Amino acid sequence: MLVPIKGHGKEFEAYRTLFIHEYEMDLVRNHKLNDYDAHEKAVNIIDSSFLAEAGKNNNVLYRIVKSLEGAQHNVGYIWILSSAKDNTAFIMDFYILPEYRKQRLGTEALTELFYQLAQNGNTAITLRVDPDNLAAHNLYKKWVLPLPVSIWREN
Repeated sequence: MLVPIKGHGKEFEAYRTLFIHEYEMDLVRNHKLNDYDAHEKAVNIIDSSFLAEAGKNNNVLYRIVKSLEGAQHNVGYIWILSSAKDNTAFIMDFYILPEYRKQRLGTEALTELFYQLAQNGNTAITLRVDPDNLAAHNLYKKWVLPLPVSIWREN
């Protein structure tokens, strides 16, 4: 279900475009940045994380792939920032494409991810959820997971 995206081909560019748009909206809505500054910050975050040498070692981007009706479908993305120093992982981004929501695919993907991280020696996971994303808050709070999860909100 989780397929790492290697390199900077079509799969990465599709995610990069989606991330920039979604993160821009978050920055305008929740951090009160203007459109120009939000766009610049979103581009800087994704490019420094995956295109600059410094970010390549700690960032992993996964496509969430699911077989539906006999065909493989890309249903979303998960971006993880790992810290080898303290064996923790931060979920930088988790996105299920709108047409695949409410099918428990996000739950399935995150469950797989959390067990993978635990098996790889991670001891905790942190993530940030948009303050207005109540569905995500409820999802994370009701899980029994193999690792402690810290959820924080920013207003």
